[in-house]
Amino acid sequence: MAQRKFAIDEMEKMPVKHATMTFSLGDGGDMTPFTMSYDYEPKGGPLAMLFGPIMDKQMHKGFNGFVDSLEPAAQAQATA
Repeated sequence: MAQRKFAIDEMEKMPVKHATMTFSLGDGGDMTPFTMSYDYEPKGGPLAMLFGPIMDKQMHKGFNGFVDSLEPAAQAQATA
């Protein structure tokens, strides 16, 4: 399985100090297995512990939207 890792060292508009996302793509014949994981450190010190679960929920929602848009985008690219 091919794996790509992205590190974000600075985010000005997000309450995150740094983040790492890992994308893994497999060879599945007609389908491509895809997994994504992330890890981040929120800004805000002790206060961040309160907002962490809320941020997790929002990030998960955003990443699911990203993943859901991959297949239509890939199909459009393949037929272009």
